[in-house]
Amino acid sequence: MTWMPTRASAPGKLVLAGEYAVLEPGEPALAVAVDWRIHAMVRPAPDYRFTSESLGLLDVKASWDCHDYLIEGRIAPETQFASRAVSVALRLLQARGFQTRPFELVLQGAFALASGTKVGLGGSAAVTVAIMGALMGAAGQNPTAEEIYKLAALAHAEAQGSGSGLDVATSVLGGVVHFVSHDAAWVETARDRMALSELVQTDWPLLGMQRLSWPESLFLAVGWTGTPASTRHHIEAYRSAAERRSSSLAGFLIHSRQAVGNLAQGLEAGHAGSCLGALARARGAIHRLEEATGLTIETPILFQLAEAAMRHGGVGKSSGAGGGDCGVAILADRERWPDLQEAWKIAGIEPLQLAPATHGLTISGWDLKTHASI
Repeated sequence: MTWMPTRASAPGKLVLAGEYAVLEPGEPALAVAVDWRIHAMVRPAPDYRFTSESLGLLDVKASWDCHDYLIEGRIAPETQFASRAVSVALRLLQARGFQTRPFELVLQGAFALASGTKVGLGGSAAVTVAIMGALMGAAGQNPTAEEIYKLAALAHAEAQGSGSGLDVATSVLGGVVHFVSHDAAWVETARDRMALSELVQTDWPLLGMQRLSWPESLFLAVGWTGTPASTRHHIEAYRSAAERRSSSLAGFLIHSRQAVGNLAQGLEAGHAGSCLGALARARGAIHRLEEATGLTIETPILFQLAEAAMRHGGVGKSSGAGGGDCGVAILADRERWPDLQEAWKIAGIEPLQLAPATHGLTISGWDLKTHASI
């Protein structure tokens, strides 16, 4: 087959409510896509080549052995997500009868500050989704959001080994995503007994994705704590604690589920007061999780972030795994944002200039937002 030169891009994300709970099959969460994006370009080439300026990899050799795509030379951990994304995409195309030919893959963009410090906005998921979209487009495919999600989720799981799929879904759909986690154990078993093409077309138990809109009445505020956090480490700690204290997590799951449902209803209605109240309940659910497991999710600086938001008429909380990284706040009055920024700076928190992303994955200008619900 001949590759058509194709560009794709995918946004980052911030978790609003339901983090940790969404690691359990069938539990819901809400995340908002943000307007920092990863771009991927695929074009025909005499041999396999890979470029990512943010990783310091310029025109390096790559290879494809009909099962794995390998990037040669100095390998950064982040390239594992690119390698797995390409591998899964090419396996599917191969199964559909395409004769793959060499191509150049170029990644642009990074979720990092001017200093080069990486910010936890779901960069690995955005890389995976952008590459998947670019390759499907370059092969002349017309994928649905569900197909892209499943392929990207499989690739992301290969590279990371854990996670819920929430960040992948948000990069695919954009906007605010109400996500219900699929049964990861079922998918893992199905991979051993189904062809990839069949698995992508099969309904995954419990999986649900719905794209919501961000109300104009709300302002999204994001702050960087200055301390990176390891999502994988926190997930492993949560799973270990959950195995030891499963009964004590029941209250956390109930409160998390209620907070997610209330926030989704508030967003749909565009009711600022309801959204603020629901985000406060989501923060309360995290406190319950900390009490039940001993995990430190809301660090002292994240506490200051949330309390400053409250003093300025909003509600703030940790986002995602917590333990540092980014915190998120919702303000009903965007005119309070300059004052909140100053308060955060005094506390050692760097305000980030982010906004909700209307578009999810785009492939050469085609927007998947029309495929908004699964």
